[in-house]
Amino acid sequence: MHERIRHLQTGPKPALGIRLLHTARLDGAPGGNGEPYHRVRDFLDGTATDLDQVTKVVYHLHPTFPQPERVIADRSTSFAPEMRAWGQFTLTAEVCTAYSPTPTPLERYLSF
Repeated sequence: MHERIRHLQTGPKPALGIRLLHTARLDGAPGGNGEPYHRVRDFLDGTATDLDQVTKVVYHLHPTFPQPERVIADRSTSFAPEMRAWGQFTLTAEVCTAYSPTPTPLERYLSF
């Protein structure tokens, strides 16, 4: 029994059970294009154990955003960037962990 426990503790880590979610709320008057802007918060959702493994998240926004690549390393915010947005696009993210050299890709379609 002791050998099995030791093996499980030193074996490869399981895949993360993390999802990319978002919230959005109307944010003031329409922009120059006439479309209403929304305050958007993207974040990681998962167990505390899985989220504790994350070191940073690299978000890839639509190229029309200022700073379309954003790196967030703040666990206390669930690795959440905040932005104002209108329209629709696919948000992609690379979740980096302490135990894997390869980031885990996630994506979420946003439509407002």
